[in-house]
Amino acid sequence: MSLPLEPAQARDAAHAALELAGADGVEVLVTGSHQGLTRIADSEVIQNTSWRSVTVTVRVVAGGRSATAETSRLDPEGVADAARRALDAARRDTTTRLAADIAALGEAD
Repeated sequence: MSLPLEPAQARDAAHAALELAGADGVEVLVTGSHQGLTRIADSEVIQNTSWRSVTVTVRVVAGGRSATAETSRLDPEGVADAARRALDAARRDTTTRLAADIAALGEAD
């Protein structure tokens, strides 16, 4: 069974996200899987299918907050778009900052 993508393809896809400007940190996870399904009725195979899938998950940290975005696109534009979406979500996230502020209040006592 062959891999859904070559290691060089995964590195190229990750590179587009790692060049994101404005982030304090970027993490990229490229995963691939090969799955199959066989349906049997009356002791006979009635359907046999298989498929491959690839997912790129980008986690961005900005201003003490983090967010993730996913895509199934491996082209540089698709991965960079996921990175930008994660950065935008991290900048808009108030829950992480709120949790840090509440923790700081507890330390002040």
